[in-house]
This record gives sequence, structure tokens and C-alpha cells, in this order.
Amino acid sequence: MGRIARRICAGALVVVAAALVLWWQSRPDGRLRLIFPATSGDVLIMITPGGRVVLIDGGADPSALPQILGRLMPVWERDIDAIVLTKADRSRLPGLLAAARRYSIGTALLPAQPETEEEWALRRLLTEHGTAVRVAPAGATMEIDGVRLAVVAAGGGRLALRLQYRSFAGLLAPAAREDDTALLAEQPAQLLFYPWDAAGDRELAEHIGARVVVYGEERDPSGSGQRRTYFERGSGKRRLLHERIDGDIELISDGARIWVETGAKE
Repeated sequence: MGRIARRICAGALVVVAAALVLWWQSRPDGRLRLIFPATSGDVLIMITPGGRVVLIDGGADPSALPQILGRLMPVWERDIDAIVLTKADRSRLPGLLAAARRYSIGTALLPAQPETEEEWALRRLLTEHGTAVRVAPAGATMEIDGVRLAVVAAGGGRLALRLQYRSFAGLLAPAAREDDTALLAEQPAQLLFYPWDAAGDRELAEHIGARVVVYGEERDPSGSGQRRTYFERGSGKRRLLHERIDGDIELISDGARIWVETGAKE
């Protein structure tokens, strides 16, 4: 075998080996992963026990989410099973628009009738690409790979969701307002995803029995809610997390137990 042929074979072996490593690292492990990246705006990436991907919101930076997905998904994977938009604002919509331009999306759960050009742009793009678009009223459900998402509140152009995987539950309400609290309190869950500056977070977490609270983007940077300390929010009773303090946040569950990993340096 000539020198050039040997180099070609060696290069091919390197490519195959790299592909095998990527496949091994990204293979499903039978556990649910909820990833809250440290980026501007709100975004939650759900990877199901079978390795399927669901995006809940997309963050404020249109360049960040595709880069994050590129690190989490195999290079050959171009499919996202579902997206959910909890509120069509600048904290959540830009990233989903960017993802919709780069990936094939199976299903979309969206709030009520769009009002802005960006909302219409997302819906047009999804329709053009053959995505099944659903306007989600309260009570709407979606099940993917044994993980059930149910819309528990839908009003004012925003959605709140309850996630269920076996005995693990999460209440995902990053766009909630104070007047949603009574309705959300009816949803027991170990995880609460809630706005940083929305009042009533401590009482809601106690009522639903949350063990972990992940805080999302503050709705009003000048609001007084953000000045409350972790201690005032009930840190002695549950684990409280925010990307600005903890970096990337990942919650892992086998359906019964939960583990939390963060990007914060000890």
C-alpha cells in the first residue's frame, strides 16, 4: 500500500473513531435531563430518556441556542421533536426562531394568536417546514418518550406546564405572574422553574413540595423582587439555583430520584 493510500486510510479511521466517540457520548442513558443553559433570556432543553429533544423557550440570543444544541446533539442530528413557547417576548422567542431555521421540528405548542411580526415569522417558518403547530389551551397535553407535558395555565399570551416522568414532576412556569399562583399551587412537583422577580415563589414552592427551584430571567430589571436573598426565598428548605450564580444547570432524573449538576466552580 502506497504512502498516500495509507494516509487516506488513517484519516478515515480517525473520522470513524471520532464519530464513534460522539455517538457513545450522546447515546441515551434512560434518564431524563433538563438543561438550563447560562445564557440571556429563558431556555430549557429537555432530553428524554430515549434521547429525544424538546425545547421550552429559546433564550434572547439567536446565536447562542444553536451553539448549545451543537454541543449537546450529535453532529448528524438535525431533528428536534418539539418546541414550546411559554411567552412570545424577547427573552424567549429569538432563540426559537434561530433553532427553527436550522432544525426540523416535529411539533410546536404555542400561546394564543400571535401579535408581533416575530411571532408570525416563527409560525410561518414552522408551517413551511411541515411542523405540526398547536395553539395550546389549558389542558392540552403532549407525550414524548414517556415524558408527559400538560398545559396547566394558558392566559395573557403565556403558558405554564407540568412535566411528569414516572414519579418525578416539574412545574415549568418561567413566564408566570403573581395572579397565576393559586392555579399553579394545585400542581405538586419536585422542581419549580419560576421568574426571579415574581412574588410568591417561596410560598408556591412550599405548597407544591418543591425540592429544587430554578429561577429564570427577571421580567423587570428594576423590580424589588430580585433584591430578596436566597435565605429570604427559603434556601434552608430546598435548593435554589440561578444561572448567574450557578452557571449551566442540569437536573437529571431516573423517574424517582433527582440529581443536580451545575457549572459553578467550587
